Amino acid sequence: GVIGCAACLLGASPATTGPGDRFTLESAFALKAITDVSISPDGKWVVYALEEKNVALNRRFANLWLVSTDGATRRALTSGTEDRGEAAWAPDSRQIVFVSGSEDARTLAILAVDGGPVRVLEAVKGGGAHPKWSPDGQTIAYLAPEALTAQEQRELKLHQHDAIVTDSARRPVRLWSVPAVAPGAPRLLVRGPRQVNEFAWSPDGQRIAMMTSPATGEF
Repeated sequence: GVIGCAACLLGASPATTGPGDRFTLESAFALKAITDVSISPDGKWVVYALEEKNVALNRRFANLWLVSTDGATRRALTSGTEDRGEAAWAPDSRQIVFVSGSEDARTLAILAVDGGPVRVLEAVKGGGAHPKWSPDGQTIAYLAPEALTAQEQRELKLHQHDAIVTDSARRPVRLWSVPAVAPGAPRLLVRGPRQVNEFAWSPDGQRIAMMTSPATGEF
């Protein structure tokens, strides 16, 4: 059931408290949260992000964990204090693509669940989010804003302390694709007055359905 699955992910029994125990600020920082849970296509594995807080660095971070659906095996796929999440399975259940870092420093990376080095998709610049494999496993689609031009970067630096209207200054989020197997440049799939919020591949991999909104940030 749901309770059994949650216990399986955490790998721990519920904590017991006594009448003298107090929930403190340190207790809050020590809490961990499970996010971005995803079951492999073959139904044998679950990957999830385990979110923690680093008080010394004053920020949160997350690492990816893998657990078998029968609860027999559980191990960490990543370690360290980077923020990792939004893992998505390859169709063959042998690899995952995930997001590492935060904001414009985000990158997309691929990891084989049975071991091996992380392969960063170096061509993806300026952040990426919500990656999804195509049904044939050859392409990864993802969301990211368009990169600023050199002129826009100079103007942003010049006016970085000026008052701005946030919605009008937003960089629209676009839909992109990048080869999953061989190195290749990202391809912008959608351009126009609307930004992409959600998307899904068609079963044959020939089309992508999207949910969009005005690029001003209004709904």
